[in-house]
Amino acid sequence: MSVPIIPVSGSVSVLPLIGTIDSYRIKIIEENVLNDIAESRIRTLVMDLSGIAMMEMDVISNLEKVLSGVSMMGCKAILAGLGPDLVRKMVHSGIRFEKDVKQKERCKKH
Repeated sequence: MSVPIIPVSGSVSVLPLIGTIDSYRIKIIEENVLNDIAESRIRTLVMDLSGIAMMEMDVISNLEKVLSGVSMMGCKAILAGLGPDLVRKMVHSGIRFEKDVKQKERCKKH
């Protein structure tokens, strides 16, 4: 599966992730994301996780490492589209992304 990093502006790109993310695919994501940040000088990467069907615990741990790498390269990551099942898995496993990523705030209903 491809890893489409879509430029929105000169320094902002979006990475929509769709389907199942396994250990093979997370390695491809890591390689492509870090290379694109270096080549395109991305300063903000929005990772849209709303299309993810499934992600195993070891892959979630690897995602944490990808986000650390993004941060080390001077790029800000924003996670969007986190579903309740994925968040529950992350919280129960003790994985926290607060230091490397900004979560997109949801609109509150009045």
